[in-house]
Amino acid sequence: MKFLISLIVILAVIVALAVGAMEGSYYYQINKLKPEKQLSDMDYSKQLQEIMWVTSSETGEIGMDQLSATSFVYRTFSSFGSEEKGPGLQGSFVAANLAENMLDNELQADSSGDGRMAQSGLLSVWVTKNYSATEAMNASIDWVYLGNETYGADNAAKLYFNKSVDSLSLSENLVLGVFSYLPDSVTVCGDGAQLAEHAKSLLELMKMNFPASYQDSAFALPEFSEAVKASCN
Repeated sequence: MKFLISLIVILAVIVALAVGAMEGSYYYQINKLKPEKQLSDMDYSKQLQEIMWVTSSETGEIGMDQLSATSFVYRTFSSFGSEEKGPGLQGSFVAANLAENMLDNELQADSSGDGRMAQSGLLSVWVTKNYSATEAMNASIDWVYLGNETYGADNAAKLYFNKSVDSLSLSENLVLGVFSYLPDSVTVCGDGAQLAEHAKSLLELMKMNFPASYQDSAFALPEFSEAVKASCN
């Protein structure tokens, strides 16, 4: 059994090293992708980063991580980005989501399913090597769709609450978290019961993932901007 475990570890190390080599050759030469590091102008709060991580990893986006298996192996042996470590699988979730966004918005994605998967996995390795965890999360939050034809948390904060994103309360950040995985499915119109239900469920996930930060927290449906309320009429 010990021999088998040792063999698996050795093979995993070899795969990780091979992935690093592929990133420099196969990635550029075969897929013809030439990404550039794009840093966010925003330095999002730790709270919003944690909420967005939980929504991406707990609401069905786990399938995205299968596209970044190469990133996960690479990260296991070289760590994700800088010394800033995220909880659990944050590194590969964030890398995969940012890679998908870059393919959709900045790069030429392969039209075939297999080609797209190869590009996504290899691009997530590139993200892993070139971004810190904080940089990748901030860039991902800039790309996320938050309903009402709005992208990015800063734009959404101004639309929904008429505030800058760095002045949002926990309840307001939780609402953005709900919109990130249910865009245009829940609305601020009506009594808000459905939105509140989802936000409270998200808060319970935060309490499980970050108990020291959220254990005594509560959700209250926030006040929405007049522009958003007017759109309900």
